[in-house]
Amino acid sequence: MNIITFNNVELHLQPHTHHEFLLTNKEVALGYGITQSTLRSNFNNNKDELIEGKHWLRLEVQTKGGKQKVIHWTKKGIVRLGFFIKSENAKKFRDWADDYIVNNIAENTPYIHQLERENIELRRSINRLSLKSHSEEFKKIEFENKRLKQTLIDFKNRYHTIVQKADNQIEAMRAELEKMTNVFQMLPSLANDGKNLNTDTVAKHSYW
Repeated sequence: MNIITFNNVELHLQPHTHHEFLLTNKEVALGYGITQSTLRSNFNNNKDELIEGKHWLRLEVQTKGGKQKVIHWTKKGIVRLGFFIKSENAKKFRDWADDYIVNNIAENTPYIHQLERENIELRRSINRLSLKSHSEEFKKIEFENKRLKQTLIDFKNRYHTIVQKADNQIEAMRAELEKMTNVFQMLPSLANDGKNLNTDTVAKHSYW
């Protein structure tokens, strides 16, 4: 947990793998200089634009009254909420949240390792495919895999800007692998028919 100060208000910022950081209802209200009641009113009046799982989460925490579900705001949620609160202090807090970057990369190490493991698995899957020289699509996958490696290196230095890009690249790679697998599964049947297993034949019977 990172303790930061905004306008002489101490906030307990919780780094988060997918949302960069979280703040409780109480601390967001303090940051915006409003009461929790006012914050709830803004929330209720704009529910259609404040999406659970993207702008806010309901997490179970230990309180004096026992375990309770407490709303926590994501970085995107704090910024979105700020557009509904009209005050100079609200504008400053919204801008602060938008610009703030969690400096402790160690908090995000598990996610980095996850991406690295998935990258290794992709490499192993590609290596298991035979006849790789017969498909231009394989070369494309090789190129994308190298680009993903570089993305992972950049990610460690610029985490907050490329998480979503890394996720999208992984999904794209998975889709490419699935298509490649479908093509190579067809090769034995083509061989039994006496057809020539060259690049043109693979391309003709592929789904690209």
